[in-house]
Amino acid sequence: MEPKVVKTWKNNGNNALKYFVDVAIGNGIVLHGVKVFQGNDGNPFIRLPSTGKKGKNGDMTYYPAVSYEKDEDGKMTSAATETAKTIDEVVLAAVGEQKGDNVPF
Repeated sequence: MEPKVVKTWKNNGNNALKYFVDVAIGNGIVLHGVKVFQGNDGNPFIRLPSTGKKGKNGDMTYYPAVSYEKDEDGKMTSAATETAKTIDEVVLAAVGEQKGDNVPF
């Protein structure tokens, strides 16, 4: 099954995080909280769901809740690279549809 966007919603805060997206990836699994950010160059980029923990000094540290498979050298496998590319394309297309245009914010 190709990944499919289930839900998108705009983050109304005035920061780099622009959208949250839920993506069905097949076999009954949905990734909740995929994030779409606006990069410093104005282009969008995707981050998989993460979870945060507040440290003793009050700073947040974020850890991936979902990650792509890596090989023994720590690089994404070819299957993971292809999956990441497909998810990026599907998510950005859905955000573009919600905005009514191409994605760059």
